[in-house]
Amino acid sequence: MKKASTHSQVLFENIGDNLTCAVRNPHRPDDMAFGFRDSTIQLWDIKLSRETKKPKWTAKNLPNDELDLPIPVWDTDLAYLSRTNAYSLVACSAYCDVREYDTRGPRKPVTATKVFSREIGTKDIFQKSEMFLSKIF
Repeated sequence: MKKASTHSQVLFENIGDNLTCAVRNPHRPDDMAFGFRDSTIQLWDIKLSRETKKPKWTAKNLPNDELDLPIPVWDTDLAYLSRTNAYSLVACSAYCDVREYDTRGPRKPVTATKVFSREIGTKDIFQKSEMFLSKIF
């Protein structure tokens, strides 16, 4: 007899490879955001994932650079920026980028900032103090 799968098992079967980080929305407990290497952020509704097998929102990358090459994506940490706004999602990348998204509207970043002028490794910016992030935004 096959064991019944839970909502999270179904969700993770559909996520794909290269998952690097995940965060649950504190205001909407059924929403989880996932970051990847070589793919943009996906927002999934845990309850609906069994039926739809698709994310409810997917971020778009920044426009191509001056050589018309795609901007590399490798999100290493995600956080909801505000304790009062359930739609403000912030991503930190291994390439020292911090991007803010409004998950209600357009899929492109609302704000995109290069924190350091050169790569310093894959340290997560969110491990630094909250004052540092408040100065960026």
